[in-house]
Amino acid sequence: MIAWWQLIYKVFLLFFLIGYAGLNQIKAAALQAKDTVANKSDYKFFFALDARRSFVLENSSKFNGLKLGVTYKEKHRFGFGFYGMQQPVRFVAEVDRDIYPTSTDTVRFNFSYVSAFYEYVWLKNKRWELSTPFHLGVGNLSFSYMDTAALYRPLYGGGALMTEMTGVAQYKVFRWFAVGTGAGYRAMLLSEKSIRQSLNSPVYLIQFKLLFGELYKMTFRRKNLEKW
Repeated sequence: MIAWWQLIYKVFLLFFLIGYAGLNQIKAAALQAKDTVANKSDYKFFFALDARRSFVLENSSKFNGLKLGVTYKEKHRFGFGFYGMQQPVRFVAEVDRDIYPTSTDTVRFNFSYVSAFYEYVWLKNKRWELSTPFHLGVGNLSFSYMDTAALYRPLYGGGALMTEMTGVAQYKVFRWFAVGTGAGYRAMLLSEKSIRQSLNSPVYLIQFKLLFGELYKMTFRRKNLEKW
């Protein structure tokens, strides 16, 4: 596994690179709009439930997740995602009885991660949207064993960096609510080949989005609403 100091270093590097990229995007936008006054409506907050399925240790697993972020000029999204397995994966493995004398051969694995993401919107109209989110995050891996009292005890844990790239199609059901689906791939940045291969996986996702910008206008600025 990656040592803790390496993990912290890479996390800081991750956020530095994302922040630097974000500043470049903002600088470029400012140069293009140097003769205009900044429009606050260029920035919109968004919240999305972001469930997905992938394979963990060769088992189909569901991840529950959510995304929080900001959309800039309907083209660029920045934010954070939070994801965790709905149920840990259980499997049979030989546990060293000399070290864990009360252990059985039942082992449980859990995986969760927090990511920073950038999403580019390629197409957007009244109903449809096509985009490609890219995630770079920090994952938490934990193994535990079942003891003779049927309780799970910690066996091993650690952190790892991961990346994920997906393509997403979204359909706006109502002015304020949209659903989306997509597919992509998750890759773990680990030196341990066996764990890396077990967690590298295609990803299939489903999204449910509340469009807070539209909800705000529906509540406080109905005169500014576009025709639906």
